[in-house]
Amino acid sequence: MDIVVIMVDAWRADALDITDATGARLRVARRLDDWIRFDRYCAAAPWTLPACTSLFTGTDSQTHRHYSHEHVLGHASLLELLADHHRVAVINNSVLTRTSGLDAGFDEFRYTPDVEAAFDLALEVLQAPGAEPAPPGAGAGVPPRFVFFHTNVVHDYYQPASRAYVERYQPERGNYFDIRYRVLAWRDLTPEQVPGMRATYDACVLRLD
Repeated sequence: MDIVVIMVDAWRADALDITDATGARLRVARRLDDWIRFDRYCAAAPWTLPACTSLFTGTDSQTHRHYSHEHVLGHASLLELLADHHRVAVINNSVLTRTSGLDAGFDEFRYTPDVEAAFDLALEVLQAPGAEPAPPGAGAGVPPRFVFFHTNVVHDYYQPASRAYVERYQPERGNYFDIRYRVLAWRDLTPEQVPGMRATYDACVLRLD
């Protein structure tokens, strides 16, 4: 059986039920109506590297203490439990590149800093021939896949690339501005700019959807 894990970096829980320009709920939110949903799940750390390390090792951040690429990851990856799968990672955040140590256990580990290119890579992997039963006497056949896809499309709402998403998905708002460093503390914002921060964030969620 194929397994797909999609990690959306910095997606807030209260941004799951926003609506698009027509008033429709997110497609992801509608799908979750029939899925098992864990509303009290919390990230093991407030930033990407230790949080993803916890995901792949099953340990909390105070145990693995994997906060930088200079630290050698000393815990086994849960990917060892999927040795019968073809394991592929498509990564869109530079802190998760091979030097993070989280590539252990993957058969393919692909990184791109480009948000749109990351989706293209993920689709390329998912659209490749999947697991097929081998005919009698033909050997093992095609193994099932484990695909981990990480996207920064929501995380990077403060980057200039988000302007295109605002203009496409929320053109009526008309309050886009170049956020950049202001994301760190929301300093130097005018009262008119504050709503634009959330509008830009929500536009990136709509692009994700």
